[in-house]
Amino acid sequence: MPDVIDRLVTIAFELALNINREQARKHVERLKLAHPSASSSELAHKLISRSRFWAAASGLLSGLPSNPFIAAPASLADMAALLRIEVNLAARIALIYDRNFLDSPDALYELLPPIFGLDKSQAAMQDAGQEKFVRLNRSRIKKLLGRNGLSVLRDAMLKLFGVQVLQRGIVSKTLPVAGGLIGGGANWRELVKVGQRVVSWFEESDAFAGKGDAL
Repeated sequence: MPDVIDRLVTIAFELALNINREQARKHVERLKLAHPSASSSELAHKLISRSRFWAAASGLLSGLPSNPFIAAPASLADMAALLRIEVNLAARIALIYDRNFLDSPDALYELLPPIFGLDKSQAAMQDAGQEKFVRLNRSRIKKLLGRNGLSVLRDAMLKLFGVQVLQRGIVSKTLPVAGGLIGGGANWRELVKVGQRVVSWFEESDAFAGKGDAL
């Protein structure tokens, strides 16, 4: 059974990263046309404001089942849906700052550290044997991806996703119905935090990096 669960978590993780890149590009183009005088930060926060409602709805619905046999898969579905919303949001914010960001096939993996949180991602990378990651930043992640480190980054982020699924499953099974309210509120807050972290990932990468930028 654990192998089956691991496989389902992996499939959900991969599906969440399979977003429509062209749709994301067109969405950002329309947003910029609609708000020609807005700064990149202002445009990003408009995206965050719109996305948080979908995230909250996902968490609310997945926490309603009172049957624990339904709650567990619902938790996986919720976290997969939330990750997909977060990846879509992060990709669109990235396009605001860099219109060519999605040209690289591995670009979305660069966004996973700010999505999952820099401290958690840094710890996961160190657990994966990347002790040199004293402080995560865009430059270090891009260098890692450029050195065929995609599998290392992917496995570390997949592990974090699995932890999130487990934590949400515990809440849903122990607090049915109320778990939906908790999940909806948690998704709302988390989506806002993710958006803010992604904005900082692009606007304040030098602050994250400090002066020592070598792996």
